[in-house]
Amino acid sequence: MKKILILIFLMAVAAASVKAQPGVTPSITASHTSACFGTTVIVETPKAAGGLFYQFERNGSPIYPNGSPQWFAEETQQGTHTYRVRVGNTGSWSNWSDPITVTIAKTGAPVLSLIGPAKVCEGSPYGLESNYPLGTPTRFEWLDVNSGKSYQWVSNNPSIPNLPTAAGVYSFKLRADSITITGGCWSEWSNTVNVEIYPAPTTKPVINPVADVCLGNPLTFSTQVKAYPDYRWQEVNSGTITSGPNVKTITQSAAGSYTYRLRVNVHSSCGTGWSLWGDPVTAAVKNLPAAPVIAPVTNVCFGSELVFTAPQGYAKYAWTETGSGSSDTTTVNTLSKTAVGTYTYRLSVLGANGCWSNLSAAVSGEVYALPAKQTINPVADVCFGETLTLETAAGFARYGWRETTSLT
Repeated sequence: MKKILILIFLMAVAAASVKAQPGVTPSITASHTSACFGTTVIVETPKAAGGLFYQFERNGSPIYPNGSPQWFAEETQQGTHTYRVRVGNTGSWSNWSDPITVTIAKTGAPVLSLIGPAKVCEGSPYGLESNYPLGTPTRFEWLDVNSGKSYQWVSNNPSIPNLPTAAGVYSFKLRADSITITGGCWSEWSNTVNVEIYPAPTTKPVINPVADVCLGNPLTFSTQVKAYPDYRWQEVNSGTITSGPNVKTITQSAAGSYTYRLRVNVHSSCGTGWSLWGDPVTAAVKNLPAAPVIAPVTNVCFGSELVFTAPQGYAKYAWTETGSGSSDTTTVNTLSKTAVGTYTYRLSVLGANGCWSNLSAAVSGEVYALPAKQTINPVADVCFGETLTLETAAGFARYGWRETTSLT
């Protein structure tokens, strides 16, 4: 059982002090006169001038004198409780204060029960009722766990109003509230009661809206209600029939446009035979654009741009660098790199139908680093007729010499 802590303490109020003597009546106040289960309620009296003892009384039973300015008690009972206090010193007591009451709301969970069968035909009556074991609340709320729909009402009638009537599977819970408490005081949720409402033979089942998908993703048609004994799906374009007691959805994966309609075999409580065909719903598995081809790349030296080029005409280009895994998505068909390094890219493109292609084959290119600046070895002057030879480090593929000054 939950407990509520009643904190009883003495509050020093110099301007309202009470002497501990016969004929004097102390005052007593409470932070709440009614509260929900679990609320901390504070009961207090001004500190008495000359008072040595403070005796509180709960529901007619005394609490032994206490010289401390605070008293704690754990309240384990729900209901209405009455408190009084008196102040004493050696040899004398004040009068008892006027009583003050604190009501703790009853918050036990209601019991929810079904009136009639748990499986009914659409349009047939069914009902729920509650038996709130700890009193008569004034407000209720039911919740359908499956859809999240709820409804509140105020009544002392145990029957449950405004229950769904459309075909479907419902799981109901109930909670109660005593709105005599300021702000309300909801109970725990009740037990769950399940109800299945089957469609009438004249009811056309409804297929949920379906969005187009790109190839590689499943295209799934499903019905709003999943309580039929048997399902019959027809692909209108081809006439193909798919049926069975567990065929609650139908899925396509091949590229193409599909139009489905649905009929169901109604429950025995609704008669026999098949319902009317529901309205058709169309959706498509869209083809992917062809994987693009990245043009061959010419390696460049640092200072020039290394350019990867793809075909034009796509909405977006997603370039993926295979080494780092980084990706750049652009609206242009080229990607340029200038930093020294080797780059390998694959590409996916977004077509006009909103689908991304598969990745292209990988193409690599490199931005070469420039050789270090070279120096010419020192050389001594020579006289006319002798050979003047200039030298630098060996090991390079080619050398480009340029004369900056000419002597005549």
